[in-house]
Amino acid sequence: MFHGSRDLRRGKNSETWGRKARFALVAGAFSVAGAVGSPAIAQAVTGYHVVVGSAGLNAHNGPGAAYSIVGHLANGQAIDIACQTKGTLIGIGLTGTPTDVWDQLTNGWYITDYYTSTPGLAGGYTPGIPECGSAPTPAPTPTPLPTSIYNRTTATSWALNNFDKANGSRFFKPNSGDDCTYFVSQALWAGGIPKTDNWTNNSVNLNDLASRLWIPGPTKDAAEADYFKNYVVNNQIATIKQISWTDITAGGAQVGDIIGYDWNAPEDGKLDHVAIVTDVNAAGSRFVSQHSPSQQNRLWSWDSDGKNWIQITHPGARAYLIHIIK
Repeated sequence: MFHGSRDLRRGKNSETWGRKARFALVAGAFSVAGAVGSPAIAQAVTGYHVVVGSAGLNAHNGPGAAYSIVGHLANGQAIDIACQTKGTLIGIGLTGTPTDVWDQLTNGWYITDYYTSTPGLAGGYTPGIPECGSAPTPAPTPTPLPTSIYNRTTATSWALNNFDKANGSRFFKPNSGDDCTYFVSQALWAGGIPKTDNWTNNSVNLNDLASRLWIPGPTKDAAEADYFKNYVVNNQIATIKQISWTDITAGGAQVGDIIGYDWNAPEDGKLDHVAIVTDVNAAGSRFVSQHSPSQQNRLWSWDSDGKNWIQITHPGARAYLIHIIK
């Protein structure tokens, strides 16, 4: 039984086969299994095989490379073709004539006709193989991943450059004060996360203000640790999880993430302090910068004032990773 053939030659890589130009079927016959009539999966044109390198050929659930891979065929493997249809153009830049013809096999799989022994006249349909009645629903266009708006490098640089500066804050005192949260909010704004009416430094709403002595001024969400935590988590700016004091990575924190501290846990369950992650050393330890007091690149679990680990100087205290996801 003669079906026509393709003259193949190896490329420089012996694992890769090129495909010569398709040519006219000058003679031969083919066998068809199944009833005569409109194309159907039960119908089959037999005698052809896969012509591809040793890596084999992927089969898809539709006529195109964007469809899901459902199987794999080896070089030289016999194929039973139910019908042919149009799909993704294959073979551009390769030896031979590119083709957008795809073969539907009797098991429902689709393979490009480019890597088969069909004659494939000038990249077109093969005489004797029926055209498919209809192609399946086109492959869905992949949903692009959301683009992050948070520039961690910019936020971190701002924090490192301003850890000892008031930046207009009336809460700031170098060695004490109550400015840790407002400092972190400013770093996130510098990193590109937009302000809102509830999270801003310029509110005149007396119910939202962190201090009625500073009008216009920052809101509670921008200047009080537990309000800040609730705001960024509830507005899907960040996720939160408790972390162990012995975890040098602070739960896998990235620079630009926030560490929250609850000094009075578990009694009140509210955050009392926040700091921003500004460095990771070669060992994987995370370091934070903060206000109240002003500190730059402090080991996240170390109490610089108490000169000991926080779990020792603040028994029962808890820490949380606030991971920015915007």
